[in-house]
Amino acid sequence: MKFSIQRLVVVLAASLTLGGCLSESGGGSGSSSSSSSSSCGYTDLISAADRSAANSCGIQVSSQFASADSLYDTAVSLCQAGDTASANTFYDNYKTQVAYARSIAEGFNCGGISSGGSFDDTSGATFYNRCGGQFASQCEGPVQRTNNECRSGTLLSKHSSLTDCQQTIRDNR
Repeated sequence: MKFSIQRLVVVLAASLTLGGCLSESGGGSGSSSSSSSSSCGYTDLISAADRSAANSCGIQVSSQFASADSLYDTAVSLCQAGDTASANTFYDNYKTQVAYARSIAEGFNCGGISSGGSFDDTSGATFYNRCGGQFASQCEGPVQRTNNECRSGTLLSKHSSLTDCQQTIRDNR
């Protein structure tokens, strides 16, 4: 076990050193200019657009993509150092992390990465949607905060209680 920890420390140090050199010369996983020989034939599965969307989506998402980038950089460093068995293991972990990062992004409905569902409001709080058209409206619910759907017309307003919703209808007559 001691040998594995020493190897990991050396690999991480080499990765940080090479990462600094690559970032100064314009290479690295954040750039599309890296050649296949410098990446040992490993494909960077995260595009620049994915990184940009992840960064704009928040720390919960961007940190998952940063973790994947670290695994990719380590795989490339190990490969360049001649340790292809370990490099392949890190690259397999990278592919798993990319899939996980994309699933996290989907949960937060991050544009540009996926078009999956939205983050559900699990607070248990209920609301009432006032729905309708120009001449009539009605209260629908209870619904969760993120639910803006109406069975009758369009969403006009959201209320924390049925009484508030009904009072708004009376006030607007």
